[in-house]
Amino acid sequence: METKITHRNLIMEYSKARKLSANRFKRLTGVQKPTFKRMVELVKNEEKKKEGWLSV
Repeated sequence: METKITHRNLIMEYSKARKLSANRFKRLTGVQKPTFKRMVELVKNEEKKKEGWLSV
């Protein structure tokens, strides 16, 4: 059975992962919390650009 990865699923998983200790978070994601948070911000901004919400 194949699991479809959706934006909503990722947000739910991220909300669970945020509650982990710094060490467990890094072990799970491979990066520190501030780095991951910045990555999420960048992806969100790119999604908004594609949807036409932001002007370049």
